Amino acid sequence: MNIVRTKIVSTIGPSCSSKSMINKMVIAGMNVARINMSHYSSDFDLPLIVKHIRSSSKEHGKSVAIMMDLPGPKIRTSNQSLITIKRGHEYTLGLDADISINTNLKYNKLSDNARVKIDDGKLSFRVVKKVSTSRIRIKALNSGEISPRKGVNISGLDLGLPSINKKDLEYIKLAVKMDLDWIALSFVQSKSDRDPVDKLFKRLKKSIPLIAKIEKPEAIDRIDSIINSFDAILIARGDLGLEMELEKVPSLQKKIIKKCNEKCKPVITATQMLESMISNPLPTRAEVNDVAGAVYDGSDAIMLLSLIHISEPTRPERIAYGVLWVEKK
Repeated sequence: MNIVRTKIVSTIGPSCSSKSMINKMVIAGMNVARINMSHYSSDFDLPLIVKHIRSSSKEHGKSVAIMMDLPGPKIRTSNQSLITIKRGHEYTLGLDADISINTNLKYNKLSDNARVKIDDGKLSFRVVKKVSTSRIRIKALNSGEISPRKGVNISGLDLGLPSINKKDLEYIKLAVKMDLDWIALSFVQSKSDRDPVDKLFKRLKKSIPLIAKIEKPEAIDRIDSIINSFDAILIARGDLGLEMELEKVPSLQKKIIKKCNEKCKPVITATQMLESMISNPLPTRAEVNDVAGAVYDGSDAIMLLSLIHISEPTRPERIAYGVLWVEKK
């Protein structure tokens, strides 16, 4: 009998949160449903979605886990309209700045190679100097536009942000109440980042396995202790590639997977897996090689943005499955 050893983690978004779509995703092979709390809002009926996943899993005789992905200290722009950026021009970044953000950062140590990247690296800046404890001056390395609520990655600056905030703790209480299967902690930097969660679990007299998302250079420096302390590891290549040199990510991915395999810790490889299939019926050859490489390296699961193209005739979810079958029978 053929057994798929590498699992599919799929994000439940607005386009695939209905009962019928979740049914199709379960039939197609979704093993873990990911709820991204970074985009959680009051009109997102989480209890109903969880109910749909549980009932569909039972109806089709398939085991589908539910993972809550916490937002963590994600920095985003707080502009209400487009900001036009011109290469070579200087701007301020922070509260009440040219480029305003949603977090009152305290800029501490500043290294010579400090950089800022916005909108998944589409816009890059060099940090010129610290204007105040809450604002820095940056110089644009390319031109473009910044839309509202775009992600901001800052490297080479000591920001002192905790990995778990009050909102995360409230979401964890919600996860406990709904008896979810996994909780993923964003921007983990050390093994002690799970301490506030463990204290909450102790008060609630309930525990849920914790996944450490590896997306900071600090996590790479302490990767062994993090692997030992957490229940699973998720290699978030997107933010990791923005926080450090992009060319280092492939070798780091292999090293982390190998370490997890040696410790018998589940490891998920994520970010831009078959991403072009959001709008295209077939993946690129590079994407197929990327997913296959993650499987060959020993990933226990790959994380897809969303399996939204389920219907015939293209059946791209079979492409995802086909890649996962590579010689693993």
